[in-house]
Amino acid sequence: MFLAFALSCKNSGEAPGPQGAAPSHGAESAGALIEAAYAGRMSAVKDLLDRGVPVDATDQQGRTALMLASFEGKTGIVQLLLERGAATGLRDGTGRTALIYAASGPNNPTVRLLVDNGAGLDVQDKGEGWTALMFAAAEGHADVVKTLLDAGANLGLTDVDGDTALKFALDKGHNEAARILAEAAK
Repeated sequence: MFLAFALSCKNSGEAPGPQGAAPSHGAESAGALIEAAYAGRMSAVKDLLDRGVPVDATDQQGRTALMLASFEGKTGIVQLLLERGAATGLRDGTGRTALIYAASGPNNPTVRLLVDNGAGLDVQDKGEGWTALMFAAAEGHADVVKTLLDAGANLGLTDVDGDTALKFALDKGHNEAARILAEAAK
């Protein structure tokens, strides 16, 4: 499951992607942009963009700098990438968007920024059919759950097993996230 993989990457200090992977655009600078965004190196991101590296360049898994900066909650870098034209609707090889990446962590400011910039709230990934709301609920990020619901996320969507965001929150014992979801369902 993605969350376990992402958490293991965070715990090991390994990025969930770009290291060792050749960028799909064939340019080393695209990989450098993605890695700099993931690591939170603002000056490197600015420099690479100023030198003409495409803002939506991808790695072999289809991940962009926006996705990985969002995953790490690097709101300043996400803002810069959006100002430079990064697309919020791009999906990686698993069908995940920058919003899904952001919602999987305690990244409410980043989630708000993406939502304010038109990120699709109800996009479901290709594997399990999870949405940003489901990821936030499963991880117990109550503030992210509230932000997504306030923006209009559909709490009735189900994954491939028929489970909802509320079920994920309840199953994981995330009481505050479950309370917010239950209130919204009334």
